[in-house]
Amino acid sequence: MGAPGPWSGSLLGLLSALRAWAPLVLRPVRSARSFLECCRSFDPDAWGEAADRFDDGVGLARRTVLPALLIALAGSLAPASGGGPGGATSGDLGGPAVAALAPFASAAHSGLAGPTSAGGVSSTGTVDTSYLLRLGVLSLLSPAAVDAARRVGPPLGRVRRRLRDVLRARKRADDGALAELRRRAASGRALRRLGYDLYLPPKEEEEDGDRAAPPLRALLLLPGFGIDHAAYSEVASRISDAGLAVAVASLEPLRLAHGSTGAGMGDVERIARAAGADVCRRVRGIGRGRGAD
Repeated sequence: MGAPGPWSGSLLGLLSALRAWAPLVLRPVRSARSFLECCRSFDPDAWGEAADRFDDGVGLARRTVLPALLIALAGSLAPASGGGPGGATSGDLGGPAVAALAPFASAAHSGLAGPTSAGGVSSTGTVDTSYLLRLGVLSLLSPAAVDAARRVGPPLGRVRRRLRDVLRARKRADDGALAELRRRAASGRALRRLGYDLYLPPKEEEEDGDRAAPPLRALLLLPGFGIDHAAYSEVASRISDAGLAVAVASLEPLRLAHGSTGAGMGDVERIARAAGADVCRRVRGIGRGRGAD
């Protein structure tokens, strides 16, 4: 099943782009950590300390700031006295600044108290947004949060600058390679899948007798730094003409051949299983098949 054109306007192209960029947007901390790990593997001396500082800062935030924010959220749901015997009163707060940040400031003093029921007690199950806001601000301004930001900030700055250079270095496949990919797709000899392109060898003739067919040979190509995997269409096509199935992995969006950026053994095994099943169906007409050897 091929898609037309340079794939950018197709549904498959849109899905591929979403699949590639979604982790960077939805999981920025994990993406930054993966990028740091990739940089450290290529240059340990330059990136080792930055990766360690980033890990320390993230770990500190998880141990201190995140629990504090969760406690603030839990406290905003709890019933609280709005004054009277045993509760906080405006005279106990010691000034407007304290009242603005006090967890259970009364409405008369701070003007920020959450919803209350009869008797001045917060309604159970209703989020007191003023309490949550005040405690959240205090948590984010705490010494632990400041220390975590101090540790994470410099490595993130380096990641941003290096990531900008990596994205600028990405190269588009030339017109000849895209044209070859279109020709192969139109003839059924190339398949574009999410995560890889597959170039198929010629369909085998049916064998007479009970002799078992020889195992199919296959090759997996990992693109070089910054290169669009569609740029390999011409060389992959020639190899497939010699009888080998060729899968060219997509390393979008960073196009870095590293285990943390889509080129790990788990990714290789996933592509091998999916491409092997495609080869068996298209070349030998065998159901799902066991894949190519």
